[in-house]
Amino acid sequence: MNKPLAILFLNLICMVSCNNGQERIKYIHGPSTTPDTLVFDSVETNIPVFLPVKMAISGNHKLVIGIDKDEFAFAVFNLPLDGSGKKMGYIGRGPDEFLKLDYAGMTPAQEGICIADMDGYYKTVRVTEEGMTIDNEESTFMEGEFPNGCLKTRDGFLNVNLYGINEHNEQFFLIDKEGKRKYIAPYPSWVTEDGDEGGIPPFFRGFSFRIVRPDGKQFAAVYGHQRKLIFYNLEGNILNETSVEFPDKSVHKKSSNGMYYNTYSVYPCASNDRIVALCSNSYPEDDIKFKELHVFDWSGELLSVLYVPRWVTMFTVDFGEKKLYAMNLKTEDKIYCADISNYL
Repeated sequence: MNKPLAILFLNLICMVSCNNGQERIKYIHGPSTTPDTLVFDSVETNIPVFLPVKMAISGNHKLVIGIDKDEFAFAVFNLPLDGSGKKMGYIGRGPDEFLKLDYAGMTPAQEGICIADMDGYYKTVRVTEEGMTIDNEESTFMEGEFPNGCLKTRDGFLNVNLYGINEHNEQFFLIDKEGKRKYIAPYPSWVTEDGDEGGIPPFFRGFSFRIVRPDGKQFAAVYGHQRKLIFYNLEGNILNETSVEFPDKSVHKKSSNGMYYNTYSVYPCASNDRIVALCSNSYPEDDIKFKELHVFDWSGELLSVLYVPRWVTMFTVDFGEKKLYAMNLKTEDKIYCADISNYL
């Protein structure tokens, strides 16, 4: 199959419309044919990358990898990828240094990356051959708090609400440009219907990766224990909800020993047209060898499914060149790359 549309899906079997919140729930079957398998090349790197956390590709063709527990905050490789890289970004309190970075919210910028720091600033970082410089700092109004997945929107900053069983039961909160917080998007019924489950907060039962469309106009939650995506506007109202049902496995909640089913278990990435997510389709005790790469549009349609024949724990997509780059935690000297131009 050479085009995304060549992957056949069964017809949409259900659509529910609801005026309050403009909710549209899509239950999608598929694929009905065997998906293609992603073909990887591996590139050896000149520097080891221990404990990589997240990957991003800048507009000036740099592959930036956030790394944890190192004197440097990042490893940077030039594209096209030849394996030559350099560690950059000192941890410290000096000029152009970083305190404690929120890698979960790292996003590409035209000449580098954007990322929040624990000093209360959202930083635009220029990445060049010589190193990193902080071009701009914008207050997140979160000094002293760790910003867990702070993402910039058109109107301010989106954060996950880690304390959803206390004063607020919403999934997220927005911080506007004056620093005012607004809690948005109550947890879906399939998160709350089981009660408190012995005190387990809804954040863990309804864990999601958030991703803001690059134009900043809306965002999506990609859920880690359900094969579901929910698309929100900046007021937290649901625009679309997609539930992907596969013929061989329904969307499970927990296994017989109480473990939650893992679905979208790594950071997704997005352009203004596409969302790309890696789906595990497994329980933690499963010996899983194949994950699946799912490609959606921003209306919630599943466009492509690909088998991923390597164990990878993070990835990013160069939407301009239509290439995917991936790593895993156990192989510190290899980056995997694949052409996905026929599937975006």
